Amino acid sequence: MNLTPEAKADPVISREEALRILDTPDDQLEELIARAEELRRKYKGNHVSVHILTNVRSGNCSQDCAYCAQ
Repeated sequence: MNLTPEAKADPVISREEALRILDTPDDQLEELIARAEELRRKYKGNHVSVHILTNVRSGNCSQDCAYCAQ
């Protein structure tokens, strides 16, 4: 997976770049995962957030994410 210097510097990727990532050959997946971990650590440190849908039908979910039908 070869990234251009511009892609390495810019954290926003194009649709074409995203599709190339999805088409990563199996023999390069380990490198892809390692790079994803580098980015996570760079921007989030050693912190991982877990989000849980709160009983959507009860109306107790404070999020307006358009994911569910509330």
